[in-house]
Amino acid sequence: MVLRDSFVYCAEHYKFQVVNIARPRAPEIVGTLNLPDRTYGMCLLDTLAYVSTYPLAIINVANPATPETLGSIPRGTWSVFVKDTLAYLAAVGLHIWNVANPAAPTPVDSLTFGHMVYDIIVVDSLAYLACSDGLRLANVANPHDMRVVALHGLPYSGRTRLVYDSPYVYVATGDAGVCIFETTAVGIAETPAPRDRARGFRVGPNPTREWVDVTFNSPLAKPCRLTLIDVAGRRVASVKFVPGSSQERRTRIFLRNLAPGLYFLRAGTEGWSEMLKIVKQ
Repeated sequence: MVLRDSFVYCAEHYKFQVVNIARPRAPEIVGTLNLPDRTYGMCLLDTLAYVSTYPLAIINVANPATPETLGSIPRGTWSVFVKDTLAYLAAVGLHIWNVANPAAPTPVDSLTFGHMVYDIIVVDSLAYLACSDGLRLANVANPHDMRVVALHGLPYSGRTRLVYDSPYVYVATGDAGVCIFETTAVGIAETPAPRDRARGFRVGPNPTREWVDVTFNSPLAKPCRLTLIDVAGRRVASVKFVPGSSQERRTRIFLRNLAPGLYFLRAGTEGWSEMLKIVKQ
């Protein structure tokens, strides 16, 4: 169930309903859509509802009176979380699908570790996973290189549910009550890059429709290869930036011919490489 403005969107067993609660003492069902199976979770983003049934249903709720199915994902899931153009599915492990085109979702990649995932929340580049053996934290910055970075046991791990309210994650653990985790206490140990390689870059505007400016945090002494990759791991563009002077730090990449969706821009010179996410609207 998700509350937005004066409507409640309800994913019930075999049915999706929209309820008008503008008058709380007299709620009214304004829209109904039959579903093929029982439901376990739902995510509402913009005018689309993603319902964890089988298959996962993508429902257009632009008109609350006439919800309609736009597309589906042929997987059974306990929960779903959608961010940008990616849907994160909680099943046996974590599965990511590209939903830039809701009518034709495509699989991206998955992270399996032998346990059921009952709920998921993605914050920045980290995914909090309520699993059958505890609370996992996974780095999902690159969908093709996901990894678990932390695991914390829970007093009860069956059908757990999550709520995120910065800086805390609340985990409902059935009869065992609620466990509260402070996310600022999470530490991830990684080997830092040598100072001469930690050049870094940024892009903007992001999200964008036409182009992005790539700005390096310090002037480049050597040419730099810029490679744009889609969520399927395919290279869709590649340019070589050759600075004309020791102070030149910026170049522009045009995206107008690319379909809307999520992309990754990798910048690198000899001995250094970094990658950032770009959302094309």
